[in-house]
Amino acid sequence: MNDIYPSKKDDSNLKEVEDFQYEDEYGRLKFKYIVVNRLNGRIKLFFFELLILFFLPLVLSMLLIIKGNFLIVFWAWSILTSFVIFLANKYYKISKFFTIALFSIFYFTISLFSIFYLVFSSFFYLITSLITLFFK
Repeated sequence: MNDIYPSKKDDSNLKEVEDFQYEDEYGRLKFKYIVVNRLNGRIKLFFFELLILFFLPLVLSMLLIIKGNFLIVFWAWSILTSFVIFLANKYYKISKFFTIALFSIFYFTISLFSIFYLVFSSFFYLITSLITLFFK
């Protein structure tokens, strides 16, 4: 039985070779080498993370016209959570369901924070303008 699975069709798409150590039915240690393509697996997942945790909050915050340092907080939080989830997926091999659940939780909280910030800032602006109008 051949334990090496190379891709002989297109060598330009090769990204890395992963080795897995396992025991066979007699207790002997064996190694299996699997060639991982460039756009498969973790790289595709990392681009998906960047799309959901970085670019979508960026577009959302631009659409909501959030001013000041709040936008920088969005960027920093998106990059850090994306990096943490990428490391967790790479080294601890977490499941896809858990990864997608983390994406949705972080994206939902970012959206909620941006909406609350927009509502409360406009409400605060309305209150201050009414106060200045009445006490002029």
